[in-house]
Amino acid sequence: MNDGLTDLIVHAIAITDTNIFVGTNSGGVFHSNDNGGTWNEVNIGLPIKPINTLSTIGSDLFAGTNGDGVFISADNGLSWYSRNNGLLDLTVSAIVGEGPTIAAGTSSGVFISTDHGQQWTPFNDGFPTFTRVTSLYEFNGGLLAGTSFHGIFLSMNGGEWTAMNTGLTNLYVHSLAANGDNIFATTDDGGIFVSADTGKSWTAINNGILNTSINSIAIRGNNLFAGTTSLGVYKSDDSGDNWVVSNNGIHNINIKSIIQRGSNIFIGTGYGVFRSADKGDTWTAVNNGLPFPSVESISSMAVSGGNIFAGTYNHGVFLSTDEGSKWMVINNGLEDTMVTNIVINGNDIFAGTSNGIYRSTDNGGNWAVTNNGLPDGFHVNALAINEEKFFAGTYPHGVYFSADSGTNWTAVNNGLSGYSISIQSLAISGNNVFAGTQGGLFKSIDNGNHWLLVNDGLPEKGYIRSFAVNGTDIFAGNYAYGVFLSTDSGDTWKAENTGLPSTRVSAMAIIDGQIYAGTRFGLWKRSLSDIYTLGVSLDSATIEAPENSTVTLDVSSNTYWEVSSSEPWLTASPGSGYGDTTITFTASANPGTFGRTAVVTVSGPNVVSREIIVMQKGYSTDIYELEYNSIQIYPNPAKDYITVSIRNYSQMEDLSLRIFNSIGVRIFETKVTQPSMQMDLSSWTGKGIYILQFHDRSNTIMERKIVVH
Repeated sequence: MNDGLTDLIVHAIAITDTNIFVGTNSGGVFHSNDNGGTWNEVNIGLPIKPINTLSTIGSDLFAGTNGDGVFISADNGLSWYSRNNGLLDLTVSAIVGEGPTIAAGTSSGVFISTDHGQQWTPFNDGFPTFTRVTSLYEFNGGLLAGTSFHGIFLSMNGGEWTAMNTGLTNLYVHSLAANGDNIFATTDDGGIFVSADTGKSWTAINNGILNTSINSIAIRGNNLFAGTTSLGVYKSDDSGDNWVVSNNGIHNINIKSIIQRGSNIFIGTGYGVFRSADKGDTWTAVNNGLPFPSVESISSMAVSGGNIFAGTYNHGVFLSTDEGSKWMVINNGLEDTMVTNIVINGNDIFAGTSNGIYRSTDNGGNWAVTNNGLPDGFHVNALAINEEKFFAGTYPHGVYFSADSGTNWTAVNNGLSGYSISIQSLAISGNNVFAGTQGGLFKSIDNGNHWLLVNDGLPEKGYIRSFAVNGTDIFAGNYAYGVFLSTDSGDTWKAENTGLPSTRVSAMAIIDGQIYAGTRFGLWKRSLSDIYTLGVSLDSATIEAPENSTVTLDVSSNTYWEVSSSEPWLTASPGSGYGDTTITFTASANPGTFGRTAVVTVSGPNVVSREIIVMQKGYSTDIYELEYNSIQIYPNPAKDYITVSIRNYSQMEDLSLRIFNSIGVRIFETKVTQPSMQMDLSSWTGKGIYILQFHDRSNTIMERKIVVH
């Protein structure tokens, strides 16, 4: 429900008639008139600061801002005007009212206006000192005030404020709203509470809510809408008994890991595990058996056959054997349950933790520490393994290498020093090992014995948190500046951030031709075919008949490519390559009198293949050449039509034309009654090579080939 809502940190919601308004953290106010399906920005006259509250009073819309006071709109947000006379505190968190009487909650208490916001006076008797009012709700002579740190207060008929906090387990109240006799309160980390007795007692209603820090709540008919600090909008259609997230599952979630198992994609996040069966278009939380919501974060995930492993901060390793539907803890022998990484090599499973590395040889049933050669007091930030090459990135002791599946470790830090021994990420690509550090990106070509800084094209700030390897190419995720691609083994890098709104990249994976980037604020994907390019300078070419005749073609590309020819008489050099180059096509002699055609294909991974039609002229005698050149057919290759032009038409008798497709089937025959004619190709049998035969009374036959593309 967030199409067009460019800021998903929602502080306020207001609804009137068919209009829904939301106030955001940095995007101002947005408006929807299709029940939240799409949103448009409405900020003329309104400072683009955090919108703390929205309220409809009569036909007017009021907005409380973070430092600029109260604004009013009489035209559904199209234009705004300030209303701050007497308002001593311009940080406004709540506005309620009826008729000319309006109350505004600020960071220093409540202000009252009796003239629709023209003039304000303070109203704070009974509040604790320095009470910050976050929300207000008005009912039948009563006024409820939600505060930060002090809970909820009630004033009846303009009297003093009294605390009303029975059952309220979190006293930092963000917002208040009512539906019939039910009053709803949202809190900072306690979720949503409901009271059916005008605030005398409160009950938590958080079923289905993953993030219990709720900024705002609004009601329309039987639907409740709740805006969160990091999961966009939740919706309930049963008075708050159950809630569903309305952001396709995972907007604004910190993504820590991405894996694939069969047709499913799994992500580990700060809110547990999510699964997608449609390439990431929609997501479902799969946390049954995980100690959620006490799981601070899923740090790492890995797949071995039908087993899915999830490493967590503080709760160890969990295993699912049914596509994430259920999880079981597998921590036997795992003395350190702050797991940062999980990698798999054959039958061995390795878990990097805050104080060492553990190995399991029985699918996580039992774990044993494997720290021989590793220093005391280190934190494993990254693991990378490729057959017998095993690297561990640590803080603050740099990179360690094991040649025996983790049994023994040796420090390999030559070239790393200072901030660069704080390793954030590792990747193996062929003979190259990459290390993302707080001091830049480094590469080693000798198993870590020597490291070289490879930052050409990378920003000076930020550090590489994640990698994704695609053949000989490597993607690097910078935790401040997005995704970068190197097609030359890390020597140079180029940003690839088109369409990526969040550039704090923490996890990446390449799955089925798509690159997925997990960020601090959600998951994005992009087709590799949009990143890689392959272009050719010609779509057709003509080559002479003699032996070793040549023609050239320019290729422009940022990826690997290779060339194939449909005919053995035409060869290409080079037959494959990387990047921009010139290809030379060489033909053997054409022994016939008619031309011949080959289809050349330039192709590569993750790019659209390019086809070039190469026509070689026929070898002819002078007499035949005279006759041959008396008939012209153009254009060739052709798409929509061809023109046939006969120079010596007057010297020919009873001329006819027959057309055959590439398998010899006659598809057309006609008498030629004029020296020039145009032929529509739409009735032919599609793309391909066609043969045109011309016959006269003496049975002289002239044959020409054309290509329809």
